[in-house]
Amino acid sequence: PTYAATMKAYEESIGAQTSSVVLSAQSGGSLSPVERRAFLWKELTVGLLAALYAGVVVAALSLLWHGNPRLGILIGGSIFVSMLWAVLLAVTLPGLLLRFRMNAAIASGPLVLTIADFSTLGIYLGAATAALELLKS
Repeated sequence: PTYAATMKAYEESIGAQTSSVVLSAQSGGSLSPVERRAFLWKELTVGLLAALYAGVVVAALSLLWHGNPRLGILIGGSIFVSMLWAVLLAVTLPGLLLRFRMNAAIASGPLVLTIADFSTLGIYLGAATAALELLKS
């Protein structure tokens, strides 16, 4: 339970922040297609680095706490994947909503967080189920 709450907190934070930054940049309307692409790649890169950092830190703390490197890799890897997924959603959904002439400023945040929350639980529980036999030893 503690890890699931931690994972959700990380992905919600990075998803909300990235979504806000993307919406702010898109609302100005002054980005050329090349600038927009560079901006989105930058956001994805920052998200990748934050996810990698959080995954490694949590994996190390889990290893120290439980003494099981497999569990550390499972939890750290799950945090990495869920955070990266939240960033990908936060970067792509506002543009998709705008393309379909929807109000991205209103819909992006809740949509990103809802999809990311459900996905995070699926990632964590799916990874734990798949690794159950490895964790027993």
